Amino acid sequence: MRIPIEELLNNLAQELQSDSSHKLIVGLVYTFLEKINKFPDGVPLIHHPLGFFLIRLGKINLSTSLRLHLWLPNRRITQYPDWSVHDHTFTLKSHVLTGEITNKFFNINFESSQPTNCLYRVEYNDNSSVLGRTSQYLSYDQVEQNTYSKGEYYLVEKGRYHSTHVPLECLTSTIALTSDQDNTAPNVIGDLTGQDEYVYLRTVAQAFELREALALLQYELKNKI
Repeated sequence: MRIPIEELLNNLAQELQSDSSHKLIVGLVYTFLEKINKFPDGVPLIHHPLGFFLIRLGKINLSTSLRLHLWLPNRRITQYPDWSVHDHTFTLKSHVLTGEITNKFFNINFESSQPTNCLYRVEYNDNSSVLGRTSQYLSYDQVEQNTYSKGEYYLVEKGRYHSTHVPLECLTSTIALTSDQDNTAPNVIGDLTGQDEYVYLRTVAQAFELREALALLQYELKNKI
């Protein structure tokens, strides 16, 4: 029996919310990837400025959505400046499908007497994101670091500053549920002497890149079902 795409989205969201088993999550994701292979034009593969690929799978409701993040081995094309410490305007719950990923969390001091950085605000314009310099100066310190492997869940709360790191040689993928989305702009920690504005292109990958990326991921997942 064919499962409608909306039902598959809802099932996957529910299982992620329930911390379901790795085998169950992988099975649902694999089914979703098979559907994308049949209708690739409807789900673009986006080059994220921080070097990974992003596939927006769909919305559950106005404030909740599903997305797939994919870091290909030895293929991390980042845009300059590659400032990695940022926050989100939603809560991100991720399940690691393949590989491993490290999250670093930071405490931000906006009242520092000796600021080391400047806050940039992100605005989105078509297929680009624009980082605009603000008048907020700050210093920050790392307060936590956790590494997660396939089968594990992790949570990044809305508004919490963090950075994500994946070994260059590793094929890492996560299925992520974003929730409690609001209409504010996310922030990035930039250099104290940075420019007023930076424009990052969020380009859509070529069709062959999508097929290649999905083939790699499906190969990795196939033996886990």
